[in-house]
Amino acid sequence: MKFFNLLALLTVISASSFAYTGKTASSVALKAEGSSEIYNLVYAGASQKVRVTIRNAAGRLLFTEVLRLQSFSRPYNFSNLPHGTYHVEVTDDSATTVKTVVLGNKAENKSLEAVSQIRSIPNEKSKYVVSVGNTESSQILVKIYDQWSNLVYKGSENVEGDFAKVFNLEAVKSDLFVFEIFDSNGLIKRSTM
Repeated sequence: MKFFNLLALLTVISASSFAYTGKTASSVALKAEGSSEIYNLVYAGASQKVRVTIRNAAGRLLFTEVLRLQSFSRPYNFSNLPHGTYHVEVTDDSATTVKTVVLGNKAENKSLEAVSQIRSIPNEKSKYVVSVGNTESSQILVKIYDQWSNLVYKGSENVEGDFAKVFNLEAVKSDLFVFEIFDSNGLIKRSTM
């Protein structure tokens, strides 16, 4: 009985180390572990319910699970999948973040290292900043939809390194916007603002 009480206490202490920090934005990282076929997904955010979905390049659902934790670190094994591009979608209450895994030769086998953010500008109605960092020389595509799923903006940028752009959507009558950021591997971030 004492063992179970100690185990319960350690579980509470462990869970409290991942307690809510007051931040509303979530952080998602996907890194290859020792093997190039095992990727560690790290999530930290305010949401109590996080859905992790893995799709192939054609968008076919391969795996999904719901985790009821504010923070976690979990390995995903891609070793039984054929070479190709896979998308790991992490959805919480505030956004969907998509990370890309390319399985193939060692030169191509890495997760997308781009850090992307979509944020509203404080005290500025209908102004948003889209930023993508740590990219190699590539083209970024940004799409913005209104609350009725009408495309209100589509533009591409040739970038080297970091990219940021302010979008003024005051002229668009919508209560919310859906932002999507793409690179040459596909969707890297989707967020509803």
